[in-house]
Amino acid sequence: MLGPLRRSAFGETEPAKPEKKKRRRTEDGDQARVVSWIREREPRTVVRCEQGEHRSPGMAARHRMLGMQPGSPDLIWFRSGGRTVWIETKTTTGKLSVEQIEQHRILRAAGHLVIVGYGSADIIAQLEALGP
Repeated sequence: MLGPLRRSAFGETEPAKPEKKKRRRTEDGDQARVVSWIREREPRTVVRCEQGEHRSPGMAARHRMLGMQPGSPDLIWFRSGGRTVWIETKTTTGKLSVEQIEQHRILRAAGHLVIVGYGSADIIAQLEALGP
């Protein structure tokens, strides 16, 4: 079965083009803008934590064994002066998972600064508020 048909500009019948799927906004674009902003100020001082990718149970166990911690923030910014900022990137409608809330609590209890931002503009505003 060919599905719906349409007439081409030349009067021929051809299959209708499938409707484009609406792209779901992901954190990747926001995260890339934040990384770019940081790199303009302090090159080579920001790293991404490998989290959130779907893995087989065996691969997930291997990653945990090698140090991956579910709920860890997306980015770590090693600022000048020995200051470290953990950055959780969310879309403007994103929500923290239970694992993220717990991991952020653990980091803060250990004296670390954790920023949760909803969209790149929010994150950059919080980072700018930290000062130089």
